[in-house]
Amino acid sequence: MTAVQTSERLASAAKLDHPAFGDQFHLHLDAKGRVILPSVFRPAFLNGGRLRPYESECLGLWTEHGFQLFDERLYSKRQSSLSGKGPRRSLFTTASYVVPDSQGRFVIPERLRVAVGLTFDVTIVGNIDHLEIWPRSAWDAVSRDGEEMLAMEIATDDGPHPDQLR
Repeated sequence: MTAVQTSERLASAAKLDHPAFGDQFHLHLDAKGRVILPSVFRPAFLNGGRLRPYESECLGLWTEHGFQLFDERLYSKRQSSLSGKGPRRSLFTTASYVVPDSQGRFVIPERLRVAVGLTFDVTIVGNIDHLEIWPRSAWDAVSRDGEEMLAMEIATDDGPHPDQLR
């Protein structure tokens, strides 16, 4: 993710209707394809959310408001004369509406489980404006790579410029 993309994500997080998502949780799918939404995230999803493939190896879960912000960010980058309505149509038609039950469980539709290879062991991670649902083995590899890159960034950080402290 470039610095501009990170800046855009953080700016859109300021418009969110919930605190920025973080943390990670190792969970299991039950026999019906349900997963339990960690309790820290449940208040944001009382009215449901939108679940769809995100990047190539995971599913993204947004609140309804967060999904609208995501669509707006993508829409603002499109050149409608070149792409037409196809990308937006695809965004919405591949997004399933999910609502957690009273125990915080929601069904991940089979077509979405198959699309990213979700089986039994899953990891749910908070990523500022959305949650990501990963096959555990894929998350372990991505997380390891991310931690290595973060360690390099931290090692080269000189701290804030003095003008930023005023």
